[in-house]
Parts: sequence; structure tokens; C-alpha cells
Amino acid sequence: MPQTKKIQGKFYPLTSEVTAKLRQAKLTAAEWRIWSYLVEVDPWGDRYQDLNSLNVMSKCDCSKATFYRAIAKFQRLSLFDIQDKGFSIRNLTGASTIKSVDEKTNAQRLRKGYRKTAKVVSKMRLNSQK
Repeated sequence: MPQTKKIQGKFYPLTSEVTAKLRQAKLTAAEWRIWSYLVEVDPWGDRYQDLNSLNVMSKCDCSKATFYRAIAKFQRLSLFDIQDKGFSIRNLTGASTIKSVDEKTNAQRLRKGYRKTAKVVSKMRLNSQK
């Protein structure tokens, strides 16, 4: 009797319907990388997986714009159900940036010999000294 070797590692079924849908979607190379990573993380689809989008972008070597376009495409194709749990922001035009700009401006003025406390003397005062 011939010996059969058992397949080592994790695997899951990929149906012909899914492969046809993927081919018809004409995915870009980046979209294929993102899709394959997401399927690797959640091969069975039996529960939601919490993923860090920056980690996915890094592992799939793609930009933020490409990542979000791919996610939107996957939802449109009903490949994944993405649940938004919020996001982190940083205001690039906030008060702290204005403060740092003011500090730079003040430092430049001091280097140029600008004196904010320079005394203004009126003509009348000058004439009184004569």
C-alpha cells in the first residue's frame, strides 16, 4: 500500500465562486496582497478580527489611500464585512502648530536684532530737549 503524506500547516477551502469573483474584480497587485493577508488572518470568517490598519498597510506594503480603496472594493464585492471602530486623529493646523510658528518667528526677530520694546519718542519730546 502506498504511503500518503499528510499536508502540514494550516489551510482552508477556496471555492471556485470566490476565485471567479476575484478574477472578475480585476484586483491590483496591492489589492491581491491585502486580500491574501486578510484571508490569512481570518480564513474561516466565523468571527470578527480586530486589526490595526497601519499594521496591515505595513505588511502589505501599500499606502493609506490604496488600503482604503481596497477595503471599499472588498465590501462592494461582498468579500469582507468591515466594522469601523473609530480612528485616531491629529489636527495638523491646531493651536500647538500656531504656537510653534510664533516661537520660530520670535526667535528669528531676536536674531535679526529686532527689539520689541524699542521706545518711540515724539517730536515734541525731542524738541523739549533743545
